[in-house]
Amino acid sequence: MNEIKSIIFDLGGVILNLDYSKTEDEFKKIGVLHFKELYSQKKQTLLFDDFEKGKIKLEEFISSLKDFENLKIKEIDFVNAWNAMLLEIPIEKLDFIYGLKKDYKIFLLSNTNEIHIKKFEDDLKKKNMLEQFYKCFDKIYYSSRMGNRKPD
Repeated sequence: MNEIKSIIFDLGGVILNLDYSKTEDEFKKIGVLHFKELYSQKKQTLLFDDFEKGKIKLEEFISSLKDFENLKIKEIDFVNAWNAMLLEIPIEKLDFIYGLKKDYKIFLLSNTNEIHIKKFEDDLKKKNMLEQFYKCFDKIYYSSRMGNRKPD
């Protein structure tokens, strides 16, 4: 039998607590009435795939969604709505993962985008936990920086 040498963690919903309904609610507040048809935990349109793969920039992502719904919203309102799903990373999870490093190589593989990365990193900085987060992993792979997303 092969010995386990490495463990791969996902970020959203595993390490970082999420609530998708918060983002849906916030988008409804700013006029994106069909958000659930475009994006949910189970499926998303090509626009969201391309953004998570880093194939399109923030401006194009926002512009495309605004055009779809014929909206006049500020970028900051869009970013805040998009980030509403991001909750917290409990310190206990980081402590647990860090404890595994003595026996395993630890990797993070996440379908995520630059807006979410900035937000959760900023939140961790405010709690003085960003360095601890990065020390948990031997290597981090974000879909938006790799040009590919799971399960590709």
